[in-house]
Amino acid sequence: MVCTFLVVTLAYLLWGSEREPRCRGRTLSAWLLEGTWNPDGLSAEQEEAIRCMGTNALPFLVKWVQYVSPPWRVRLTGNAPRVFARFSFLLRDKQLERARLSPRLGGIGIRR
Repeated sequence: MVCTFLVVTLAYLLWGSEREPRCRGRTLSAWLLEGTWNPDGLSAEQEEAIRCMGTNALPFLVKWVQYVSPPWRVRLTGNAPRVFARFSFLLRDKQLERARLSPRLGGIGIRR
């Protein structure tokens, strides 16, 4: 009985309860984080992929837009250019990047 519980718990932790929508074999996160962050918006290919996912992407975008970086990360990355210039790529906050891009997706016309 305990073994079964452990196997089920491990499977849940490994695969998670929510699966991100996919388009052309890539997840929503992969499409959003493709390349470098562009303050002007997404590329045409990224917009097309998100349209392909349709309304399935909305719950994830709403969740991501609410993300706030932890204070320790803000302090550390604030000092990164001066202290850790070579290793600043290790401090990249992918969740913050997704949060910054999520509101921009409202204008691309996601349809079901």
